[in-house]
Amino acid sequence: MLLINQSVLKQFLTSNDFKSDVKYKWTHGATEDYLGLGMVFYALTYFYKFKSCIVLGSGGGFVPRIIRQAQWDIKDLGFGEEEDYHVYLVDAKNGINGITEWGEDDWFIKRFWIDTIVSTTEKAYYDYFVRRNIKADMIHIDAGHSLEDVERDFELYSKLLNKNGIITIHDIDSEWNETIQTTETETYDKCEGPSEFIKKLDKKKWRLISLMDYTPETEHPTSSGLAVIQRNE
Repeated sequence: MLLINQSVLKQFLTSNDFKSDVKYKWTHGATEDYLGLGMVFYALTYFYKFKSCIVLGSGGGFVPRIIRQAQWDIKDLGFGEEEDYHVYLVDAKNGINGITEWGEDDWFIKRFWIDTIVSTTEKAYYDYFVRRNIKADMIHIDAGHSLEDVERDFELYSKLLNKNGIITIHDIDSEWNETIQTTETETYDKCEGPSEFIKKLDKKKWRLISLMDYTPETEHPTSSGLAVIQRNE
């Protein structure tokens, strides 16, 4: 017997109600029946009982739906009420670093009750989160992938982080990103920024765990890597 309900996973987490695939889940090492890095987002949310989570950048919405599922699961165990839990998704939907497939009336948004902000991350920070004094337990950075973009997002959004909160950064494995091949019509930009940012991260202020599973010529899907960062307090 599997711990993970495969029916739920295949219908809601790795596909959109069986009607379409969740775009870019493969960058997390995920397949139809395997969550890959998705399990890390689920475990962090479930273990820490995170109630307020911000996701910067989305693609097909793989990360925010898993966070939301974990929130529902811990809520059903008696930890808080429905209104206590929020997942905020920020995406400019400008085609940079991938195509965003969802809209306000999309099945994914309605199914998982995601609060969406169609904006650049910088504008959303000042005009949405600061104005409403919203803080976050977990912040996932996966929007612009230049070093400048990642530095700006980290500098701004780390100010919103609650005590014992977590920041995650996708695409930190430079070797994975340097060796990925795409078709001429496929939208996938190179991602040098996250790996460069991790090298510059002040380890005196922040604790870092780098999750990377890529090995050359492996027979199994691998992820583009994930940084899990927590403030030294």
